[in-house]
Amino acid sequence: MAHEPRLSGVYAIRCTVNGRAYIGSSKNIHGRWAEHQHKLIAGTASKRLQNAWNKYGAAAWTWAILEVVIGPKAALVAREQHYIDREARPYNMATRAGSGPRDGFRHRPESIEKMRQAKVGHAVSAETRRKLSAWRKGRPNPEHAAKITGKKASPETRAKMSASRRKWSATVGVSTATRAKLSASLKGRVRSFEHSANISKAKKGIPHTDAWKAKVSASLKAFHAARTRQTRVPASLADSSASGASADVVAATTSHPASDCPTDNTVH
Repeated sequence: MAHEPRLSGVYAIRCTVNGRAYIGSSKNIHGRWAEHQHKLIAGTASKRLQNAWNKYGAAAWTWAILEVVIGPKAALVAREQHYIDREARPYNMATRAGSGPRDGFRHRPESIEKMRQAKVGHAVSAETRRKLSAWRKGRPNPEHAAKITGKKASPETRAKMSASRRKWSATVGVSTATRAKLSASLKGRVRSFEHSANISKAKKGIPHTDAWKAKVSASLKAFHAARTRQTRVPASLADSSASGASADVVAATTSHPASDCPTDNTVH
C-alpha cells in the first residue's frame, strides 16, 4: 500500500458484517489508510471505529475509494460531507466533514445520565480547589467577556435556568456546612455604593413571584413580631411605674402651699 500512487479523494472503511462505514478524505488516500491501519492495530483509532474493529476482527473490513477529487481542500471536504450524509449510521465521531474529532459529537441520553449519576455526591478535595483557584486567577478570557457583555437572556432561557436550578436544589442542594461557611463569609461585608446601584439596576423591571412575595411578607411579619416582644413593657413593671409616678405627683403637690406658688400676677 505504501507504493501506491498519491490520490486525493474520499474513501470508506466498511464493515462487511453490518454494512456500516467510516468515511474520510485525504490528499493522499493510501497514506491515510496506512495511518488508519497502524492506529487500529495499536488500539488508538477513533473510538467507534476501534470498538467495531475489536468486535468483528480485521478480516471483516473492506477499504474502498469512493471518489477521486482534484481541487482545493474545500471541494474535498464538500464531497466527504456528501458521502457522510448518505450513511445512516457512520462510524465517524463527528458528522460534519472537516471538523475535529469531537466537533458535532453528541452523547446519547443514556450516556449523559450515566455520567451525571457518576458525579452525584462527588466532592472535590480542598487541595484540588486550591489548585483550581490558583490556576484561574489572573487568566482573563476576552472572547467570553465579549460574548456576554451587554447580552440579556431571553424569558425562555431564564425559565429554563430557573427550572434547572430548582431541580438541582431539590436533588443535590447545598450542604448545611456549606451554607454556614457562606453565611460566615458574608457577615459584616459592606457593599460599595456602585455595587448596590448595579444590583438595583439589574433587578428593576423583574416582577416577583407570588411565592417570593409570600416569603418576604412572612419574614417581615416575624421580624416585627420579634421586635414588638422585645420592646413591650411587662404589665407588672407598667403598674409599678404608673403608681410611682402618681405618688411623686402627690408629694410634689403637698410639699408646696398654694400661697407660696407664684401666679401670673406675681412680679419678681
